[in-house]
Amino acid sequence: MLADTVGAAYRGIGKRWHSYPAHPSLVRAFDRSPLWRMEKAPGTHSSGTGKTSSTTVAPQQQRPCGVFSYVGPALPRAEAEALIA
Repeated sequence: MLADTVGAAYRGIGKRWHSYPAHPSLVRAFDRSPLWRMEKAPGTHSSGTGKTSSTTVAPQQQRPCGVFSYVGPALPRAEAEALIA
């Protein structure tokens, strides 16, 4: 709900909002939501660097991150500016 609200606020001021969840349940939640579009699946390679997006959760343990863009409705501009400012 927090990510949805922030995404709607940023969209309300004409900016994009991306999220990079690493926890498998968060990745599934973003993937199921109609408010978010998956830009890069967890564990896939970036064309620019040839590396996967990941985060270190413990020494010698990495967890792949998904990349999602908010595509839901925007908050009204005045409300968005009040929230973000």
